[in-house]
Amino acid sequence: MPRAKQSVHKETPWESLEGAHDFNKHPCAPPVTRATVFNPPETRISWGSRAIDAWYIGPAWDHYRCLEFQIPSTGGIRTLGQYQLYPQHCELPMETPMDGATRVDKDLLEAIRTLRGLEARNPGCHISAVEALAKQKSKGRQSTYPM
Repeated sequence: MPRAKQSVHKETPWESLEGAHDFNKHPCAPPVTRATVFNPPETRISWGSRAIDAWYIGPAWDHYRCLEFQIPSTGGIRTLGQYQLYPQHCELPMETPMDGATRVDKDLLEAIRTLRGLEARNPGCHISAVEALAKQKSKGRQSTYPM
């Protein structure tokens, strides 16, 4: 009967099942990165282009040092080991100051709602604060503070 493995707290579930990830074996890139992939001589015409445009969609887990690409010109998916990635053309989402203020506002409302001992000392105090914050949030006013 197999025994349960003793868990090491610093080990991820992936590491417990598959072992440590080897980036040399399975390279990674940001999803949907623009790329050019090598078009082998067997599949191109005599004066055809040696590389075609593609989009990176993920690592090829069954192939050593290969990635999977979606080819817009054919609509197909290829697993290739000869490629050039262009991650500088990817825009990663950034949190705007308004997004940060909304997140802090939501956290503050939750913290105020979870307070129990405050009601005994100052009846109705935290309820009015929650109502005031909820009213401000529902109005959807932009911040007047300079950024």
